[in-house]
Order: sequence, then C-alpha cells, then structure tokens
Amino acid sequence: TILFSATQTRKTEDLIRLSFSSKPHFVSVDEKAVEPTREDLEQGYIVISAAKKLLLLFSFIKKYRTKKKIIVFFATINVTKYFVDLFNYIDLPVYGLF
Repeated sequence: TILFSATQTRKTEDLIRLSFSSKPHFVSVDEKAVEPTREDLEQGYIVISAAKKLLLLFSFIKKYRTKKKIIVFFATINVTKYFVDLFNYIDLPVYGLF
C-alpha cells in the first residue's frame, strides 16, 4: 500500500526512481488517448464524513492490502505524512511518497 500526496514535484519523481529496485510505473494523463486510464486499472472512490474517514480507510487497507495494490491520494503532503505515521505506528505498514 502506498499513500500519495496529490501534489508531486520533480524531486518526488527523482526520489521514486532512487528508492525502488525495479522501474516504477507512473500513471498520468495522455491527452491523445481515447480512454482516460488503462483498461485493466480499476478505480473507485467514496464520499464519507470526516468523522468516518480514518475508520473506513484503516478497514479498507487492512482488508485488501495483501490481495490488491492500493494507492491512496491525499490533498496535501502534511495529511499524507500524518496517515503514514499513524498507520505505521499502529502496525499497519504503508509507504508514503511526498
């Protein structure tokens, strides 16, 4: 499971290249493409109250982390760091890219 900040800089891309042993895959918009994303990429989202966000995210990651590849985008770097620190503290290992 990887938690992302929605804002990614060139420095982040360089860090990603240095951090992984295999070549990473970047998901981006191809303006010439007919479809917005790859056909085999399943995407989803949910709108919930702020009070339920932590519980739902924790439950979702815990349930699917060994079965699926999960990418979570947050609005800011600070929010991303907060959830990375929190989940790792409570023994739910996640990685953060910010």
